[in-house]
Order: sequence, then structure tokens, then C-alpha cells
Amino acid sequence: MLQPPDAVVVCHDLVSPLVGAGGIRTVKIARELADRGRVVTIVAPSHSDMVEGIPVISIPAPSKLRSAVFSAVKFNFRLFSTFLRLRKSADLFVIHNALAGLLVAITGIIPRPQLMYDITDLHAEYYRVAATNVFTRMLGWLFVRLEVMIIKRSARVVVVSDTMKQHLCRLGVAEQMIDVVYDGVTLERFSAEKESGSNRTIGHVGLVDKQHGVGLLVPMAAKLRRDGVDFDLRVVGDGRVLDSVKRAVRREGLDDFLTFTGHVAHAEVPGQLRKIRVGVIPRPVTEANDMIITLKLMEYWASGTVVVAAPLKAIREIATEGENIIFFEPGNPDSLAAAVARLLDDPKLCRRIAGGGYERSRDFSWDTLVPQIVDSFGVPRQDVD
Repeated sequence: MLQPPDAVVVCHDLVSPLVGAGGIRTVKIARELADRGRVVTIVAPSHSDMVEGIPVISIPAPSKLRSAVFSAVKFNFRLFSTFLRLRKSADLFVIHNALAGLLVAITGIIPRPQLMYDITDLHAEYYRVAATNVFTRMLGWLFVRLEVMIIKRSARVVVVSDTMKQHLCRLGVAEQMIDVVYDGVTLERFSAEKESGSNRTIGHVGLVDKQHGVGLLVPMAAKLRRDGVDFDLRVVGDGRVLDSVKRAVRREGLDDFLTFTGHVAHAEVPGQLRKIRVGVIPRPVTEANDMIITLKLMEYWASGTVVVAAPLKAIREIATEGENIIFFEPGNPDSLAAAVARLLDDPKLCRRIAGGGYERSRDFSWDTLVPQIVDSFGVPRQDVD
């Protein structure tokens, strides 16, 4: 019989199998808490009742395919009933992203000193940026205030960039509540070695939703073709706009240049990156995107993949143009094509930027970063004899 938990770690992303950065970060935080002597339970969408030796209470994930708002509310009601049971034994609740803290904040069922947030995305900001009319803009404004209220009713917040910290401070969250711990990478899972034939392969790894800007790769590819550049383009992952990207590829007659893998388990990402020489991060510059690092940056670096990215503020906190990254003009496919072509046609430059990224990735090992997150939550480390 399982011992009642004294620490609960919550995530809205799938933790088994691991899918995105949120699930990875959540499992690693839970493992670190367990290593410090806490009895931990994870509450998250999962296909398994145990992850890395930690019990999991599985609840259905909020859907991204229908009404995201309605789905998030349902997810919170499911969480609420679980919290009612677990609060009898637990005195620490770590919640990944404010999306999962709505009813906790409204009802106050978890005392503030016991409530911590680990935030890698501000979901209300994505909704606000996507608003298309007066009504949705008003809803966006309301959701932003609600998200801030949720965060302010916690004891401690860890965010993924200084840009995000400053944004929350401007919205009224006390600066002393917030620590910054960047996303990381499991270094030992990645190798800088590339497969034969990958030298002219461009790739994007991760979700294909509107905020990821993957549609920009189609006019980029068309420009490269017109200019006579020899290349292949590999899109690894799926998402809500993948079908529209595929339709654009067919309209442009680019089918012979592109490979779509569809969904790939996170365990398979290192193998996919061995096939890619230049990794792109084409996210448009928005306030929401400016605040995040993206897991793919770390994984591109750790795999010796050259990074071409939009100059998002959070990325510029840790990346240096010409040393470990090449920036392009946001939203401009010709600028992206020029940056990629420059790298494909200059192997020496390609190796130098890739090497700089590989070395930079050594600064972002999860082995270093996760203990910093848990330190922020005030959980003491175990004494080592």
C-alpha cells in the first residue's frame, strides 16, 4: 500500500510517455523532491501509474483541439477533487503553470505557504495575442488578470526567463516572490554526431501550433528552391496547424523537399536530431513568445545542431549572435532563407556555430537546474555522509 504523500507535483502535460517540456520539468522536480526525502505523488495526464518510481494519479489532459478555455475549466474541477483528498497528508503543492491553479486560487483550499508554481508559459498571454475581435480581446484582458491573481496567491514562483519575471512584476507580482531558472536538457541523451547525408537538412522539432510559426518554413523553402539551394526540410511533430502547413507545401509544389514525421515520442528526439544539421525556431515575436526559452533550443544545442531563430527576448538572454546562434528578421521568410543558405554553403561557419551551441548547452544541464528549482521552494537538501 502506498504511503500518503507529503508533496504533490501537478502538471497539465502528459508525463508518461513524456511529450513536452512541461512534463519533463514536472517529473524531474518530483524526482528531486523524492531524493530529498519527500513522499511524492504526481497528478497529471499519464498512461502509467508510476513514473521514475513515483506514483501518478492520472487525470485527462485539457484539450487543445476544441474550446481550450472550457477544457481548462474541466481540468481544474478534476484537479480540485484530487486536491481535496491529498491535502489531508500533503504540505507542499508544486503546480506547473497557472492553468492548473484556477480553483486552488479561488477557493483557497491549499494554504498559501504550501503552494508553489513552476511557470514556463503564460497561457492567458497566448489567448490575448490571438484575440481577433472586441469580445475576445476583453476576454484576453480578463484571463491575464485571472492568471496573475492565481500566481499572486502562492508562496513562491519559479519562471523560465528574466523577461517573464519582469512581465509579471509589471502586472503586480512581487519581485521577491519570483526566481528565474531556465529550461534545461538531459545532456547524456544527446550526441553531436550526425548521420551521413544530414549536412543539408533543415529541421523543426516540436509542436506545430500557430504560436510556433512553422508556416514560415513554406515560403522559406520556396525561396531556397528559387535560389537553387540544395536542401531537405524535416518537420518533426504534429499540432493544430500541421494540416494547413501540408496544404501550403502542396500548393507550392514542395512535396519533394519536405518530410513530415508526425508525432514522435520524446525518447526518439535525439535520433531525429541526428538527421538535422540546421534547426530553426521560427516563432513570431509576440509578448507571449518573447518570454519563453523553448526546450528545442537546448536540444538543438546539445545535439550539435546549428540554431537559426527569431530574436525572442528570452532567447537573447542566453544566446549570442554569431557564437551559438544565428538570428533572422522575425516573420521574414527571405531573411530566414538567407540565414539558412549561408550556413548550408559555409561548412566552417556551420561547425563553429554548432560547436558554440554544444558548449553553451553544458550550462543548462537538468542536473544543475532542477535542484535550483527545488531550492527555491524551500525544501532542504539531504545530508550526504
